[in-house]
Amino acid sequence: MTGQMLLEAPKYSERIRFDFDGEKSLYFADRRRFGEVVFSEDWEKEPEIAALGVEATHRDLSGEYLRTAFRGRSAPVHSILLSQKYVSGLGNIYVTEALFAAGIRPTKPCGRIADDKLEALSKSIRQVISQSIEHRGYSMSTYVDALGKKGRSQLFSKAYGKEGLPCPRCKTLFKRVVLGGRGVVFCKSCQR
Repeated sequence: MTGQMLLEAPKYSERIRFDFDGEKSLYFADRRRFGEVVFSEDWEKEPEIAALGVEATHRDLSGEYLRTAFRGRSAPVHSILLSQKYVSGLGNIYVTEALFAAGIRPTKPCGRIADDKLEALSKSIRQVISQSIEHRGYSMSTYVDALGKKGRSQLFSKAYGKEGLPCPRCKTLFKRVVLGGRGVVFCKSCQR
């Protein structure tokens, strides 16, 4: 969402400040107040943590993992990936980009995706996240990284925010649908 962990005090009020040995501080700023911090002696036993799916960059995220997680489910793959229950760390931008890279339509029932497409999806998720980290994330409005620098990933977006523009692969105009209250862009020719 819009929460940030910053090494310098934010220009607007922080929600939480962590002080380390009186020398350095880490600030959690969250204008929209969607984020939360949970302190625990054993964080792995926290219900909020236990309910999360595999981390989007973890090596366990594979086609086989997705096949097992999606088996028997009829919800659209875009909605399932946003839920954090099966894969954690993905937002609308990353899911849109990963589905485009894998050639999967966001409305496709996740339990009906072919094995080769699930493998492609697992790879595209890791690739999209890695590229975004390399470019310091997406700065669509107020986002900055921990050093206060704006991200540049939006400059390399292939599908997100491209409604009505031509697909870079086939030149078909991108279409927009609403899934679970989120606007989703896709190419009706390349994403089946």
